[in-house]
Amino acid sequence: MLEIHNISRSYTGSSQTHTVIDHLNLTVCDHDFFVIVGPSGCGKSTLLRLIGGFDRPDSGSLLLDGTEITAPSKDIMMVFQSFDQLFPWYTVLGNLTYAMKKAGLFRTLAERKECARSYLSMAGLSGFENAYPHQLSGGMKQRAALARALSLKPKVLLMDEPFSSLDIATKKALYPIVTAMAAQTGCTILLVTHDIHEARTLGSHIAVMSRQKKGISAVFSKEAMPEAETLEKMLEENA
Repeated sequence: MLEIHNISRSYTGSSQTHTVIDHLNLTVCDHDFFVIVGPSGCGKSTLLRLIGGFDRPDSGSLLLDGTEITAPSKDIMMVFQSFDQLFPWYTVLGNLTYAMKKAGLFRTLAERKECARSYLSMAGLSGFENAYPHQLSGGMKQRAALARALSLKPKVLLMDEPFSSLDIATKKALYPIVTAMAAQTGCTILLVTHDIHEARTLGSHIAVMSRQKKGISAVFSKEAMPEAETLEKMLEENA
């Protein structure tokens, strides 16, 4: 379980202090596919950086399974928007096996390759193990980055608008792959997106962040998910 208790985060500029998150509380249960939506500048990416341990709150605490998050760790992985997350000098398979080696997973290269192939298969990349990143499409690169992150067996995977640069058809083709990988691995996923359709398709829960409140204004479960038009209106009201 991920527990966020009363966190705040401000940044000091040349002339004033700007508060991005103010006393935010949130609980994300194991195996959730938790989607965060909100207008630009409401603190979505800042929240992910805090959860990942890349930044620290000014006050409050973030706990994963009861242990405070104070720095990045292999328990929490992140997939970004950029297509350039893979090491260009390694093949797709090499990207996964190298990451596993650095994380201390498995004793032998053969074991790492076997595991890597299983995750690439989940991502629909069987047959592309020996391809280099420059030989892949944008959607394939994102699938490979997702496979690499999940192959490290994190408890939580953070995804910061990973599909926003893809065309609509490619995004829609990725949704069942992502949900299947989440189900097969049992990983808890937090996804930040501006795409309401994406949020409603993928999310087991949706949290709406507010620039006015500088926090969470509402959380919905899959069973009580509002219609797209209602969510769009909420985003406009919270801008």
